[in-house]
Amino acid sequence: MRKTFFTLFVAFFTISGSASAQTLFTIDKDSFSVPQFVAAYQKNSAAPAAGANGFKEYFPLYIASKLKIKEAKNLGLDTLPQLVAEVENLRQQIIPSYLVPDKEVDKLVAEAFLRSQKDIYLAHIFIASGTDSLTAKQRAAEAYQRAQKGVRFSEVAKQFSDDPSAKINGGDVGFITVFTLPYTLENLIYTTPVGKVSPVYHSKNGYHIFLNKKERKAIGEMNAAQILIAFPPGATDSDKSKSKALVDSLYNSIQKGDDFSLLAKAFSNDVSSAPFGGVLPPFSTGQYESVFENAVYALQNGQVSKPFATQYGWHIIQRINSLPVPAILNQTAAQFLREKVVQTDRINTIKEAQVQRVISEAPLSPLTVNGAELWSYTESAVNFQSAAPPAGANKHLFLIGIEPVTLLEWITFAQENRSATEPEHRPFSYLFWNNFIPQKAFDYYQAHLENFNPDFKDQIEELKEGSLFFEVMQQQVWAPAQKDTAALFEYFTKHQLDYTWNKSADAITFYASDVATAKEVKKAIEKAPKNWREVVAQWSEKVAADSARFNWEAIPDSAKKPLKKGTVTAPVVNNTDSSASFAYIVNLYNNPQPRSFLQAKGLVISDYQAALEKTWVEQLKKKHTVTINQKAWDDLLKQQ
Repeated sequence: MRKTFFTLFVAFFTISGSASAQTLFTIDKDSFSVPQFVAAYQKNSAAPAAGANGFKEYFPLYIASKLKIKEAKNLGLDTLPQLVAEVENLRQQIIPSYLVPDKEVDKLVAEAFLRSQKDIYLAHIFIASGTDSLTAKQRAAEAYQRAQKGVRFSEVAKQFSDDPSAKINGGDVGFITVFTLPYTLENLIYTTPVGKVSPVYHSKNGYHIFLNKKERKAIGEMNAAQILIAFPPGATDSDKSKSKALVDSLYNSIQKGDDFSLLAKAFSNDVSSAPFGGVLPPFSTGQYESVFENAVYALQNGQVSKPFATQYGWHIIQRINSLPVPAILNQTAAQFLREKVVQTDRINTIKEAQVQRVISEAPLSPLTVNGAELWSYTESAVNFQSAAPPAGANKHLFLIGIEPVTLLEWITFAQENRSATEPEHRPFSYLFWNNFIPQKAFDYYQAHLENFNPDFKDQIEELKEGSLFFEVMQQQVWAPAQKDTAALFEYFTKHQLDYTWNKSADAITFYASDVATAKEVKKAIEKAPKNWREVVAQWSEKVAADSARFNWEAIPDSAKKPLKKGTVTAPVVNNTDSSASFAYIVNLYNNPQPRSFLQAKGLVISDYQAALEKTWVEQLKKKHTVTINQKAWDDLLKQQ
């Protein structure tokens, strides 16, 4: 029951607008603004119709809800363990959507769309860090200076690049497009003009220098199939000649009309595509070797290439079709790019921005221990050797805002990540530390998101107040009304004239999942009404039944014919879910009759709850001072 009521009542508690917004009313010293009231009204699907009249109807309900919340806090319900746990559980459910805000993802989608419109032809120099990072840095600087001074990039690549293929191809990579490379490299490349050399970029593996050789309009994705006759490991010239003879034979067979897919299944060594007739997953620029991609792009749809070789073996390609890049960022294109964005490393830029915000707004305190002693102790602890902790580490290592970061947290992080060490001349602890700080900052951001995101703070406040509203209503109204049978009977006795049957009927109402089922069941019921239980059992997954006494107006009958004993009414369709209902009339009561207490109990509980709530709200109004800003209220109504 809690969730059923919760989603309805939480709309009362929207906390919107700035603290300086015009006050609409106060309860004691607590003020509530015009924007808060308007936001709650707009969010509440159960609110009265729009306009001044709607505001007038909703205003007392809104004030009453705030009085109830205040009373709940006065009673200490906000400290109940189950409510605290419930809000925390709801917090964990909604926090992911705030950690990756839609508007930030939208920016990345828009950027990816613009980049998707062109392909860039790259050349690359890579200098590995190795065990001597200083020498690698110097070599990278020298290579960059030569390229900047006009030395042919290919010659610089052959001399300096640690990529073995650069000795042959001069560092040529071929065309790439958006999502081809890691995001940091993509950023570097797409901000380097045609004919220019990029700044040196230092990754964890080494140093990178790129040349933007040329650009073209993006080709888009390709669908193709291939037959691969792979070179065996350590293939000799003789081995390659045998492979060439086989691939030539297959090509000739295709030219004579043999089925490409059947030959791929029988002969291709590409284990991932051969079972599917050689069909490859759709691919874009930069996913395969340029030799392979160029061969595909040179074909027309349906054409088959002549055999050509790559380092993997001999290929025959059949181009199936192409998928051009969308020229407009429509809904389909945006959804496709969004899925790519959230699955790639570029989504980390949002997290990195959040970390930087934490570091700037909740600064880190200085390290409370000697760094050299900490690294020495870490080396021992990670290798599960005994050593004395550094002096002063018994409390914390440093603070992020007001949160202490302990030695135990650091050692646990280092132990869990020790396999991630890179071969560097410096102690591995530094490498861990550079990852540990951002991780703790991000943890702090999540734990204190209310301080960084006003919208999140507002929603958490809604959740808290929604839980409080339910709990205080349960204690003050709903539970007492349901449990106090004596009070219910007394209320029934005093208002017995309100509980009268109008024209009514004993009926069995049938609820079917769809109209077709309702019609079939109706026919079966009409043939043997007394056997309605057996009929319902035959459609147990699609039909439910309820036997009770109903006022005539509550009996479903789309034909609206006069009710008669023994008849089955015409099905009524529920437009919300396309279900349908009808009734079998067992007995008719044409004259009004008083209801018994048991017959009226459901109605009595509802009415008694309303009476209890009304009395309680009146008591709250006397207990607290409610002051309405009449001018603000009048101005609000004039705007409608």
